[in-house]
Amino acid sequence: MLKTFLNQQKGAMFGLDARIALAIFGGLSVVMGAAMLQVMGDNRVDNILQEHAKISSAVDALQEDFRDNIDNALATVNDTERYLALMEEAGFLAAFQGRWRGPYIPIKGARNQHPNYGAMGLAPRQINTNNACLAATITSRNCYYNLVYTAVPLVTITALNNRIDGTTETTPAAEGIIQWQNISGQNAQLFMRLGLVSP
Repeated sequence: MLKTFLNQQKGAMFGLDARIALAIFGGLSVVMGAAMLQVMGDNRVDNILQEHAKISSAVDALQEDFRDNIDNALATVNDTERYLALMEEAGFLAAFQGRWRGPYIPIKGARNQHPNYGAMGLAPRQINTNNACLAATITSRNCYYNLVYTAVPLVTITALNNRIDGTTETTPAAEGIIQWQNISGQNAQLFMRLGLVSP
């Protein structure tokens, strides 16, 4: 009789083992999912930093070739035209077109549209402010070009800011190399400081 009883319990033991296995696999999937999100976040930050380095070098090279700042060479001056100046010479005044040695960055798809982060541009800003650059701030070397992305997830911006500027800033959105404004839902406009605007 005991043997018959034990034979009937095999299914129950298997069910318990299956539930334990499912719990273990469930726990592992949560851990692996969190790890994958961390890796994806790191990859996004790394990709933005690589773009930043390339564009920073391109801006320096363009200004060196022109021996002047970009605004003085453009027929129409705005964030988009400054960025496009790294890819094509069409927007420059005739006096500067012969100095252009580009393209300084490769032309991609929609030119100033990032595949993930909206429109891109170059914005000259006074250091640690969102104020426009004036002749006096350019001469005093207090004016930097900033790489602009118009729609970057705040979680990516926070990870980028923590990596570059650290976690001790009083107002992280308005100081350091990484700054942001115009928050809309989960996205914001990102500014990443590049090189000085040539006097």
